[in-house]
Amino acid sequence: MEKKIMYCVIVCSIMFWCFAINVKAEENDLIMYDYVHQTEHKYSIGLDRKLQKTKKKESIGESIAKPFIPDSMSSCNGDVSTYSIIQGHDLNMVDRTKFPYTTITHLDIGFDTTGDGKADYWCYGSGYIVGPDVMVTAGHCFWSKKYGWAKEVRTYLMYEQNLSREYYYPASWITSTAYTQGGDSEYDWCVVTMQQNVGATTGWVGFGVSSSLVNKDIRVAGFTQWESMNIHLFESYGQIKQQNERIIGYNASTTEAQAGGPVFDEDGIAWGIHTTGGALNSGCTINSYLFDLLSSKREEGINKYK
Repeated sequence: MEKKIMYCVIVCSIMFWCFAINVKAEENDLIMYDYVHQTEHKYSIGLDRKLQKTKKKESIGESIAKPFIPDSMSSCNGDVSTYSIIQGHDLNMVDRTKFPYTTITHLDIGFDTTGDGKADYWCYGSGYIVGPDVMVTAGHCFWSKKYGWAKEVRTYLMYEQNLSREYYYPASWITSTAYTQGGDSEYDWCVVTMQQNVGATTGWVGFGVSSSLVNKDIRVAGFTQWESMNIHLFESYGQIKQQNERIIGYNASTTEAQAGGPVFDEDGIAWGIHTTGGALNSGCTINSYLFDLLSSKREEGINKYK
């Protein structure tokens, strides 16, 4: 009897430590880049208990962090104009001043290609606000295999090209070394902490985790250049057609510079981050680990700006 009890204790201990090692390894895969001081270091937060809790929720359905809409802001009231990109799924210009579109950011991203410490190569991207000072975007918006970290990132709220608009800078961001070192597109995400409480102006979308997203109605939105080369906010409707632990595929239309924008539903709940175009467009799903990371950063922001 004693031998059986001892055997059970040993097996349970091994299982516990294996789980702990796996969680720690996943945490150690994260890296934080301090934009202000231009330094980087490993990032780790204690998500082990949260992970267990969230995975339990995920197994019985879904878990959702709610959106925030400022009192003075109205919700969207329809599309402005339509362009067809994928047959049967139009790309629609939308009103950037209506929620949830207010939460979608236009990014001007500069990389240093000469090593002189200055941004000399610029590109566009999108992102979206999920907390007082928390933005989500694609990892490849802030990291280049050729040039490294972005040297300058200008974040525009409710962007309109013909208007003079203030832009905001990040304080830091978190990505996975599986992407920056390994180039794994399943980890092509980035969680950004801004220097100001931008969410007080834009509101923020909610975000959710679920293991049953196939056939879910969604929309994908982001800023892009169109026709006259002016930059506008566009979205497309579709459905999620494929899902695994880290990637979702959908038939909503997308185009250049929309990478980093939300894959979200009519309730303003984001389920993923658009990253890749193709016959079936795709992005990183908000899985249980990313859900807990976003929840943690959002809570930090709420406490900071009470």
